[in-house]
Amino acid sequence: MKGFILFILAVLICFSSFTYAQLSGNKYIGTGGDYTTFAIACSTLNADGVGAGGVTFIIYTGTYTESAPLSIDIATNKPTSENPVTFKPDVGATVVLNVGGQLTGSRWAIRIGTSANTVDYVTLDGSNSLGGTTRDWTIKSTAATYGIEPIDIYGDYCTVKNCIIDMNNGGYSGSGFGITLREATPTSNFCTIQNNYIKGNNGISVGRNTTVEQEGHLIKGNEIHSLNRGIYVYRSKNIIIEENEIIGDAYSGYPAGACYGIYTASASGNTGELVIRNNIIRNLGSNSGTIAAQTIRCINPSGPGTYKIYGNKIY
Repeated sequence: MKGFILFILAVLICFSSFTYAQLSGNKYIGTGGDYTTFAIACSTLNADGVGAGGVTFIIYTGTYTESAPLSIDIATNKPTSENPVTFKPDVGATVVLNVGGQLTGSRWAIRIGTSANTVDYVTLDGSNSLGGTTRDWTIKSTAATYGIEPIDIYGDYCTVKNCIIDMNNGGYSGSGFGITLREATPTSNFCTIQNNYIKGNNGISVGRNTTVEQEGHLIKGNEIHSLNRGIYVYRSKNIIIEENEIIGDAYSGYPAGACYGIYTASASGNTGELVIRNNIIRNLGSNSGTIAAQTIRCINPSGPGTYKIYGNKIY
């Protein structure tokens, strides 16, 4: 009897370890893969966490229609610099992710972390080759009213690169951004937003809080088709904005008021710097009868912080 009990305990321990094994190596999303949907992949990741060496979710060719929210909200066994999480298309694949069906008030399609539980070291890489720069992954918010912010990030050292971000929000109306680096406690810092194509009313947002300060982000090489704010950086320091192209698409639904290519406002007492260099800003417009479009606007309320603005082309 004692031997039988020990056998049962051993089986239960092995089963438990198998069921809750942390994810590592390559996992595949799509027909014939480890997970048929993004939702299942994210749910499993959240439940099991990340194992040694990290995990890469490789996405097979196809169009995926899913319901928001798609949340990467890992509470235990979180990603680290040694154990990161990456989502990217398979070699040669073309991926379209349509996300709709948001609950009232939800304004994001993919969210990394939350204000109460930040998640670091997550990469969304839209290129279908290792180290590539092609944009082979489209992330599209399909809800007519909500979900007009395709990607929200609460975390450090997160990356969004080589993606096509289509907000599809009823003729660009609304206040959402294509990619948002959110303020949290702790804040989101040292993220990279690079080589994305973003189409929407607003492009990229860094912080919107009057008391929380972010730092260390790189915003580089993005093509942004925007009607309101191309790049909006609020209460942040040591940010580099370079080699982006911001285009004001002609559309009758321009919001009333000023339209900005790059809008920045540093914190009071900020001792860091903000670099804006080698960007192209063109074709901005406005529906305001009194306020003209502004290509670059910088506000520094007080403090020794430094702006470095050079090499930008405006027309």
